[in-house]
Amino acid sequence: MYQLLTLTCLATLISSQKPAAPKEPWVAKDVLILQSTKDYKVALATARQAAARLHASLNLEDYRPNSKTGLTMSNTDCVANGFTFPAYVARGRENETAPFVSIEFSNGYNGFAKGYYLVVAGVGEPGSAKLRQTNALAKQWYPDAYFKKTQIWLGCIH
Repeated sequence: MYQLLTLTCLATLISSQKPAAPKEPWVAKDVLILQSTKDYKVALATARQAAARLHASLNLEDYRPNSKTGLTMSNTDCVANGFTFPAYVARGRENETAPFVSIEFSNGYNGFAKGYYLVVAGVGEPGSAKLRQTNALAKQWYPDAYFKKTQIWLGCIH
């Protein structure tokens, strides 16, 4: 995913043609949150349980806890994607299909309280049928599951 972002940014920079302006650099997204906690181990246990219950893939993208950024990709992945270690890119830039379960760090999202590990069961277009279906299923085990709206930056992040 991050290599694609790097290549996209690089292609835009070196293109001899004037690139088309994005429709909007910020795009509204809904994040389906099953749990928020300051304890990564608690979030990981919930994420594993939720993936099994929802019959969804657990996709942690190899992020690890980090005291500076909350979560980070490995140093190798940072270098490969043109980032300085530690680096965290919040989910939502890609068009992903729910359900999946991940752990995200709240600081990566506009308008979210800071310092929380979020167990997420989907990120997508506001009101998406797939997210609503996932939420209905999740409510069986996570009655406090909720959607939180945010704005995701789709421009270059390098």
